Amino acid sequence: MPPRKKQRTGDALYSAAVVPRRTTRAAAKATVNGVGPVGGEDVGPATVATRLVPRTTASDASRRIVRKGRLQALPDLPLEIQFDASTCLTLLASGRIADACFSLQIYNQLGLGDLLNLSRTCKKFRAFFLNKNLEPRLWAPARANTPGIPARPPWMSEPAFVHLLYSQNCYSCGAPNVRDVVYGCFVRSCKACLRDRSTIWYQDAAAEAHKIDKRMLDRFFAPHMLGTIFNVQRGSRRGNDQTYNRLLRVAVDRIFEQYRALPASAAQDADALYLQVMANDKARRPYADAIFTWLENQEEDRKARLEDTRQQRFDVILTRLRESGWDKELDFLGPEGIEGMSNMPVVRQSAKLTKGVWQKVRAALDDFLNSTRTERLDKELRAALTARFAALEDAITAHYVTLPRTARMDYRPQYIDLAFTPECRALVDVPTSAPTVTVDQFAAVVPALAEQWEEGLRAAFLAYLLPHLGDVPADVDPFTLAIAVFNVKEHLYRGPIASMRYPTILCYANSRGRSSICRIARCMSAAEFYQDDVYTRTVHALGWTSWDFKQLSAPPAWGVAMHVPFHLEWMAGPADAARAVEGMRRIVSALGLDPARVTFDDLERCDLYLRCVTCETIYTDNPPWARSWRAAYNHDERHVLGRQCTPKTIPTWRCVNDEDMEKVRALRADRRSKGDFNASALWSCALCPAFDATWWGMSAHLEKTHKIADASQAEADGVIYLHATSHKSGIFKAEVRLVT
Repeated sequence: MPPRKKQRTGDALYSAAVVPRRTTRAAAKATVNGVGPVGGEDVGPATVATRLVPRTTASDASRRIVRKGRLQALPDLPLEIQFDASTCLTLLASGRIADACFSLQIYNQLGLGDLLNLSRTCKKFRAFFLNKNLEPRLWAPARANTPGIPARPPWMSEPAFVHLLYSQNCYSCGAPNVRDVVYGCFVRSCKACLRDRSTIWYQDAAAEAHKIDKRMLDRFFAPHMLGTIFNVQRGSRRGNDQTYNRLLRVAVDRIFEQYRALPASAAQDADALYLQVMANDKARRPYADAIFTWLENQEEDRKARLEDTRQQRFDVILTRLRESGWDKELDFLGPEGIEGMSNMPVVRQSAKLTKGVWQKVRAALDDFLNSTRTERLDKELRAALTARFAALEDAITAHYVTLPRTARMDYRPQYIDLAFTPECRALVDVPTSAPTVTVDQFAAVVPALAEQWEEGLRAAFLAYLLPHLGDVPADVDPFTLAIAVFNVKEHLYRGPIASMRYPTILCYANSRGRSSICRIARCMSAAEFYQDDVYTRTVHALGWTSWDFKQLSAPPAWGVAMHVPFHLEWMAGPADAARAVEGMRRIVSALGLDPARVTFDDLERCDLYLRCVTCETIYTDNPPWARSWRAAYNHDERHVLGRQCTPKTIPTWRCVNDEDMEKVRALRADRRSKGDFNASALWSCALCPAFDATWWGMSAHLEKTHKIADASQAEADGVIYLHATSHKSGIFKAEVRLVT
């Protein structure tokens, strides 16, 4: 134990009450054994060795003055000195400054909380402040000095009332931080005691009441009466569970005492006690409400002060973080991120931010700030790449599109198709602080790159398709043939067969939108994603959201979709590719056309429908169906694969005769109106380099941008045209039932 600091005894201000200094353990033993202290002096047990301390001179006025222990002699002073203000004048006149200070009725200037703290300082203070004779002179003035204090219940003493308000210890076990007072019972009890120690199960209380007077049982302890008399803890209908329906022991004992205190004539009547209990409860409720409101206000004030302290501490933390070089990260977080950071356990404290605490806070925030820096740099990189790729898209569009735009100009590469070429990467993969990349810089390299891209894709598709086309005349472009169709893998959505051809497939969209499935790859794990360099994985995930990155940590069975250059990995295998070509060959032959020479444009101009001879032979009772070549191809595929209740076989087709074709032309327009088709089809504006929309969006665009009010006339004039993913045949009914 460190040595006690020495007291000053030479000043008149402190000469009023000199307190004996506590001796050491060795000195105490020596006194008991009759031996004087070391040094040869023989002082008795009542003699105390003291050392005078000289006055503080002007030269050492800045030294720290020890004030410990100055009030420990306060309760030993005479009451006249402590309370009588008239004594002050006499003491001041005689030069006894210290006694005069004590005599200024200092107790009457304190509040209730201060007196409670003083009463807990030592045993003398406790005995002094808990003296019942001094309550009017000590506690009543203190209550007047405490604004907003609730009225004291008359059955509680002043110290007990102050203890209830300011002491946050459990009345049963002494557990700290018990902020709530049990309503109506004027005690504090922790959760553990409310479950067991300070409560009693209602059936046990009923058994004790039965021993006193069995008539008390139905009146006070019946299950339906508990809530009207007692503050039931964990009230429930679980009558046999002793953890529920707990009654405060003090409330039960109070009723027992009141019953025993009744006169002999009234003790036989439980109703009298019930009325008395209810009257007492009614009289206690105003005090309970006032205390409850006061405690709520105190708790709100405490939380407000605590929040102010935390906010001041957090402001200091933010200032130090900015001084440490994290200012960009803090700006990146924004108000919401800063608020989330303020709720972190290491930050949301009210303790003083000392040097050691600051080191702990900084170490705890290190991972969070580093991850924020990584996120900031990633966002800056993504923003820079997005702007640069937008310039690349503009350069590609400028190279391919000349107004008025046509459908053939839409079959062009996207930025992702050129992003990994050395020429583009040299322009794009530069620091974010580099000068802005312009469209003219990309325009210098796009023509050659676009030509290489087209030649590579054409060669790849030709190698994929030629083995299944058979003998193609030398003067015929294989891609123009009507039978030159592609197929995708079985688990993918194929899309309209009219779009599964070159170059229309370059605009091929899946069933959920215009994003080409031929520009999608699946990432199956985070390790696979992060094995690439920063540029590669950022380009692949440029359109990702936070949800996609979360999926990357635990990818689903089908993986996470990445944006990649156009590829043929989703194309069907040789067998399925041959099946698609052979199915189209049967359709073209049934229409009376030559599969080796007829082009897709010729097929489009052939306004004929087909009938399935196989189905008409099997289902003789059903009326025959006439199908367009698109619907006939889908029906043929269902036969070959044995899907949708169709027999698995190679179907036979025949062309609808002229008489039935007249019926088809009369019936095929009944299924869908032009308005329904326009609502679903995608249209392109020939006057804009890259604007596509549905009919209603296109109509608004024409009126606002080009001052064209009639969209139908614009379609007739060629100002707008159907996008490659839509077809005019959608206006008509693809399957017509021929009713005889």
